[in-house]
Amino acid sequence: MLSYGGPVAKRKPPSVIEDIMFPIPVYVINLDRSTDRLEKIQRSALRHKIGFIRVPAVDGRVVPASERLGLSELLFRLRCGRRSLPGEYGCYRSHLETLRMVADGTAPAALVMEDDVEFADGLGEAIPALVGLMPKHSVLKLVHHRSGGFLPLATPAAGLEVGVCCMGPQGSTAAYLVTRAGARRLRRRLRLMSLPVDVAMERAWSTGVDVLTLRDNLLPFMDGRRGDTLVGTSEEYRAVKFLKLLRIPSYLFKGLENIWRMAYAFVRAGLWRVRCQADG
Repeated sequence: MLSYGGPVAKRKPPSVIEDIMFPIPVYVINLDRSTDRLEKIQRSALRHKIGFIRVPAVDGRVVPASERLGLSELLFRLRCGRRSLPGEYGCYRSHLETLRMVADGTAPAALVMEDDVEFADGLGEAIPALVGLMPKHSVLKLVHHRSGGFLPLATPAAGLEVGVCCMGPQGSTAAYLVTRAGARRLRRRLRLMSLPVDVAMERAWSTGVDVLTLRDNLLPFMDGRRGDTLVGTSEEYRAVKFLKLLRIPSYLFKGLENIWRMAYAFVRAGLWRVRCQADG
């Protein structure tokens, strides 16, 4: 039983929605109140003959601020220049729980999705090719909001270009592959929440977990648009932002992060090419 404080302490066990063979386990994070999204993703799964395990999301909106365990609100404000949103806390804890499930499993890797994306044709064929490229401790983003400064590393199949980004954050944890070893390490390194989960997971230089990405999204957002049930709306984000002068610490932090990101991307790309030449 999960326990994050407050009314969300009693959690329902994850349920297998449809027992259909797939190359690796698929976990879909879904709020109990988002029944419409669950129905849509069930239909999408049946249409593409993909089975998945539903992970009941932590609803941060019902967890009092005083009971948000594992959150450093002070560090979050210094790094982000705003207050954290309840939905961000719930999303962060939901992904940590999903990573625990991946780490405790037996499969070498897993696909993790939020309920605002849906399955796509060719996913079953693409997954083995992508997993085969992944280092032992790694994440491969299948969905993102941007891919600026993309440095290509490999093209395992037609239309699939894998690389790293020297600009970011890319944003989104809507869908990603993660190795079992990578999930174990991420759980340890991300225990303290001081950033949104999508930003925190991209910090390979801090977590020791490689972050690869596709140039183009492999999975579409539900109904062709981004959802907001797990985290929050754009209006909620604007409401918690500090005045520009109070955001100076966050500007400094983000500037340093950009340097680390570029260094990581160029080093990773260089090492990848060296390995390819050695293998060739």
